[in-house]
Amino acid sequence: TIYEYKGFNNDIFYLPNVGFDIKICNFEKSTIAIKDNIVPLYGQLDKVLQLNPVSYVYKNTDHHSIGLIAEEVHAVGLSEFVEYAKDGTPDALAYGNMVSLCIKAIQELNAKVESLEKRLSEFEIIEAI
Repeated sequence: TIYEYKGFNNDIFYLPNVGFDIKICNFEKSTIAIKDNIVPLYGQLDKVLQLNPVSYVYKNTDHHSIGLIAEEVHAVGLSEFVEYAKDGTPDALAYGNMVSLCIKAIQELNAKVESLEKRLSEFEIIEAI
């Protein structure tokens, strides 16, 4: 079975039957007009470093993919990115939503690099004297 999905601008994607439902999301409303209690993220690098990206093959198919394991994302404490099955077990991930987490982690890493570059520069100036 091949599923046909009509995306944004009526682009058509064909998905092979891999034995389970596939959800595709192209755009999500994100305007400030629909948001309250907006709070900046902090300390995301530590969470991202706990994630375990893997390569895998879906059972009962030969479909190869890369990603994360829902149970592991839940165990790291990132339940806001996990969709749970009716029995309460981790079942799926909102990968698109994880972009903000990764952006913040990159920003935190960049701040560390800039701090180290500044310290190195100051050390080189002292050494030159």
